[in-house]
Amino acid sequence: MATLFKDFTDLTIKLSKLNKSFMDRVEDELSDKGIYDVNATQALMLKNIGGDKSYVQKTTTKGYYLGTNLSYNIAAMLKKGYLTKQIGYNDKRRVYLMLTDKGIEVLYIVNKALSVQQESLTKTGIEGNYIKDINKIVDKLQRVLDSNIRI
Repeated sequence: MATLFKDFTDLTIKLSKLNKSFMDRVEDELSDKGIYDVNATQALMLKNIGGDKSYVQKTTTKGYYLGTNLSYNIAAMLKKGYLTKQIGYNDKRRVYLMLTDKGIEVLYIVNKALSVQQESLTKTGIEGNYIKDINKIVDKLQRVLDSNIRI
């Protein structure tokens, strides 16, 4: 049992490091393009919002953004001109977000960076099914952890 706990702990640390490396890669790509007023978290939020109109709640319910400062990041990107918002016509509580041209530029940069990463994964022999299997395992682990949270 102790080995299982140690292996699980090692996995969570490795996943955290993987996330940090991924975010650093996105940050590098942004700085290479001279974009310093949006961070990697915000850039990935823009990517997940995408070219369509999206609503704020979708960024959390679909798991696109898990941070506690969602409203701060949205406000910052609105202020910096990466996003525009629209209040729902029928439901005034629903706020829709759309990328501006500036936001679409970041979306393009992030997509290009992800494409480069995909090529690197393919070159090392890591294929889509391998990643899908890992995702299934991580999803299962997440469900186990979520079921053990005490409210």
